Amino acid sequence: MAEPASMPPVACPSAFDAHNPPSINLINECVHCGFCLATCPTYALWGEEMDSPRGRIYLMKLGLEGQIQLDSTFVQHMDNCLGCMACMTACPSGVKYDKLIEATRAQIERNYPRPVPDGILRRMIFEIFPRPERLWGRHHHVDVPPKAWVAGFASMIVAIIIAQTYKAK
Repeated sequence: MAEPASMPPVACPSAFDAHNPPSINLINECVHCGFCLATCPTYALWGEEMDSPRGRIYLMKLGLEGQIQLDSTFVQHMDNCLGCMACMTACPSGVKYDKLIEATRAQIERNYPRPVPDGILRRMIFEIFPRPERLWGRHHHVDVPPKAWVAGFASMIVAIIIAQTYKAK
């Protein structure tokens, strides 16, 4: 009696494009020990596994395997990472989380269409804060002292971020 021919597994396309996706070798360095959980501020705040480095690494792996796509849930969990890298000092395996989150964020920026208000806010932040002359203003056309203007602007940004965070939860 002849054995039935087995079908080769169907390869799912990755959620990431071919330009510098998160490295599967770096992802596989994570042994899921959980030492990073105690040092992660977002995990401490929300207690959500996917808002921990271990959870985000798992999401990256699922994305590479094509089991999930770059949707709003995936992006929200990646955006929630503060980038403090406290997890790296706690990791006994030496996972290079900074390289993983950097590659994933670049993929998100290239491949995920953000809502218009998010795009405007992000553009404003990235155009103003890295350039001190824009933040402080070399030519003051208003009578508000620069420090007061910056404090008001920063308060507005924080309020928007907090509102979006609680709206998402």
